[in-house]
Amino acid sequence: MIGGVVQAVRQLRTWSELPGHLAPEEGQEDEKGYPVSWVRCFGIILLSFAWDWLLKPLGFLIITPLYLFLSALVMGEREWGKIIAFSIVFSLASWIIFGPLLSIRFPLGPLSHLAHSLGLTR
Repeated sequence: MIGGVVQAVRQLRTWSELPGHLAPEEGQEDEKGYPVSWVRCFGIILLSFAWDWLLKPLGFLIITPLYLFLSALVMGEREWGKIIAFSIVFSLASWIIFGPLLSIRFPLGPLSHLAHSLGLTR
């Protein structure tokens, strides 16, 4: 909340310094060769809805690496090794930190019996 208030005050101060009803531009220009695309935006939104819809039946450890992998492809990343490594490491690290260590329950889908038998879940 504090950050939001600080940002609002900064914005109001900037607006009052400009003549008339002008507002400064926000963001940055497109990087040459990589224009902004509505396809990427809606691709990520659709992938996010699919992740949410498939989370319970497939489980966090199956759908999250797949979601991260496909999101990276939609965003234009083409280094397969980095994409695969990041997807797996981030998903496992998130699950380990929030699941077994902080006792937050994640849907594990078909892996729930395995995780329970290994003592990783209750």
